[in-house]
Amino acid sequence: MKEKYRSVIRQKIIDAQAQALPQLTLRDVWRPLVPNKALAIIGIRQAGKSSFMWQLLAEYVQQGIPREGLLYFSFEDERLLGMQAEDLELVLEEFYQLNPQWRD
Repeated sequence: MKEKYRSVIRQKIIDAQAQALPQLTLRDVWRPLVPNKALAIIGIRQAGKSSFMWQLLAEYVQQGIPREGLLYFSFEDERLLGMQAEDLELVLEEFYQLNPQWRD
């Protein structure tokens, strides 16, 4: 079943990395910075979570992190319907196959 998603995930990663960062109105948002921990962004629909993620990516690029090391991956794609939690590892596998220098 996993192989069904692999090519879609690979293409979405390639497309996402080629996509320019959108020009957005910057918001002053406080966020806790905990080293080596993931940042969870939660909120109601249409609250600006995706825009905030794009803002974070732009900040990382400004700090010198190359764009190919940053990935915004949207699961809102009918080709990914039926994916289960155990299939999420495919995103990392495909990302690292395309960008092995970012594995560490």
